[in-house]
Amino acid sequence: TGFSGGARLAAAAAVIEKRIKGVIACGASFASNTAYVPIQNTFVYIGVVGDEDFNLTEMQLGLNFLKKRKFDAQLMVFNGGHQWPPKEYADKALRILTLKMMQKGIFDKNDELAQKFYLLDYQFNKNLIENSLMLQAEEDLLDLMENYRFLVGTDSLKNQLKEIKRSEAYKFQKREAERVKAAEALYREDYMVFLKEDVASGNLAPLGFWEEELKKLNEIANNGKEADKKMVKRLKSTIAIATIEFSSAFTEKDHLNNLIFGNILLTMVYPENAPAYLQIIRLASKKGEYGMALYYLEE
Repeated sequence: TGFSGGARLAAAAAVIEKRIKGVIACGASFASNTAYVPIQNTFVYIGVVGDEDFNLTEMQLGLNFLKKRKFDAQLMVFNGGHQWPPKEYADKALRILTLKMMQKGIFDKNDELAQKFYLLDYQFNKNLIENSLMLQAEEDLLDLMENYRFLVGTDSLKNQLKEIKRSEAYKFQKREAERVKAAEALYREDYMVFLKEDVASGNLAPLGFWEEELKKLNEIANNGKEADKKMVKRLKSTIAIATIEFSSAFTEKDHLNNLIFGNILLTMVYPENAPAYLQIIRLASKKGEYGMALYYLEE
């Protein structure tokens, strides 16, 4: 198991070492190196990610990738950003992994423990419904039916699933999720192209474009819709992380302008990002741009 880069490492380790039978990946899916992407169905995969995490889309795509390859895989989404999951989600991930190991004969079968797990997972689903997290409740209930199909009858769970889907809260959240998913995909596609070009150019002129884009995102976040607020948090994180990654290809010796651009953009995304201001002051001073250095010192 691992978080972020550690999650990628955990999945890569399971690809390399076939004796590893289960992975709990938090906040990221696979390594970018295709040699370490899971292809052969040799382990159980449980993903856990926050609904404000910039890697949410990546993990959703990763789950689809694994399921197409017949992996025993599922994804849990909690309220939060790029962080370790809350205790109840970590506990649930361990329960599921233990149950799967019993079903596969890797652990000794224990019906009493499995029944205990079922009651805990059933209560987990009830808590999702009580907190009006209907889309998460739907996915969780489908996983519950799959995970415990050998232990309990699923008729009552199927009826519960129908009730969830009939609810107005579910219908509203489903519409919002589909709307935001489409919009976010377009934003991401544009941002990745523009960011790479702008950081590579080292020209400060495109900062005006990013200022306008961030202003639009803030207006979207302020419109009161929860799904939009979460989307904006993911997009801002995406801009920041991508800026850092693209900037890492440049050195101070030859590319001061590129590094200054990247750090100015980081202060625009997160105005409270003190390290970025300090980097601008240092880099601008090194370049002899003392007016810029003083401005960001004052900021």
